[in-house]
Amino acid sequence: MCFDIEIKVANACAMVRTSKIVKELNGDFFSILVDESADIADKEQMALCLRYLDKQREVKERFFSIIHVRDTTSLTHKDAIAKVFMKFSLTFLRLNGQGYDGTSNM
Repeated sequence: MCFDIEIKVANACAMVRTSKIVKELNGDFFSILVDESADIADKEQMALCLRYLDKQREVKERFFSIIHVRDTTSLTHKDAIAKVFMKFSLTFLRLNGQGYDGTSNM
């Protein structure tokens, strides 16, 4: 029971943080940085970071999301990124660059 509450609080905090990042991004261009690894349960996961300039034109790199994926193929990663973009109203038209670490098939 307590664990369920902790998960809900953590998810709420994550939503607030990502929403603030999207607001700071303000529809401008951004880049993504992607890395994948297996978690302690040996499930594949993908970490997504955004890199962008803030209003003061300073470079910001922010952890944005971690997504569990079924495998590490490029199509799976693309689909996972598209879902995150859709969830936060980000667009591939504003995607200025991409960086992948440990993703040789990208």
